[in-house]
Amino acid sequence: GPRLISYAPPGYVVLVGLAYLVLGASDIAAILVSILAGTLTIPAAAWLAHRSIKSLSKRMLGTDEEAVVALFGPGAGAAAAATVALSGSQIAFSRMALVDASFLLVFTLGLIAAQTFLEKPGLRTAITLGIAVGLAQLFKYNGWVLGAIVLVVALIDPLINAAGREKPRVFHVWGYGLLAALIAAIVYSPWFWYVETHGGYAALLRHQQSYAGGFGAWMSHG
Repeated sequence: GPRLISYAPPGYVVLVGLAYLVLGASDIAAILVSILAGTLTIPAAAWLAHRSIKSLSKRMLGTDEEAVVALFGPGAGAAAAATVALSGSQIAFSRMALVDASFLLVFTLGLIAAQTFLEKPGLRTAITLGIAVGLAQLFKYNGWVLGAIVLVVALIDPLINAAGREKPRVFHVWGYGLLAALIAAIVYSPWFWYVETHGGYAALLRHQQSYAGGFGAWMSHG
């Protein structure tokens, strides 16, 4: 219904529905989805931190790989895992029947997919990235930010990295990037058309925009 559309896309609701099928309809089943998502985010964040700092430091800064591993390596993953596990907000949202914990897990996994694509742009990584962006969008309406991050990196990389200006890499990043965008649109399209036929997507965007008052609201709420 309209209230569900305004609240969020159907990703979390679908997971709750599956939990209901297994455990029966109850508050515990709905909260369990968040508990599991919040718990799985801990190793996901560790994996992301462990591989991302090493990869990006070597590629963009030209840092020696052994030095990067010594400085970050498993320690970066452990620090990220501890930060997520001890985060008060993460703990609170993981105990609520809300979309936030599930979205964070999907977005974290999406960042891993995004990084993998930027490292080795190709058919497989493009498909994975497209699915990841589409799923993130199906959990929250700002899931598209995941794709925007990839776009920004693709624009900046050639400016600071000579390898990023090589024609084969440029072709692969942008060619397969367009494929990923198409796949993301296909994944999200069922919900888009559902909203379009139940009040219209333009009305949804106006509702979402009402959440932010712009810079003018900062002073009155400072």
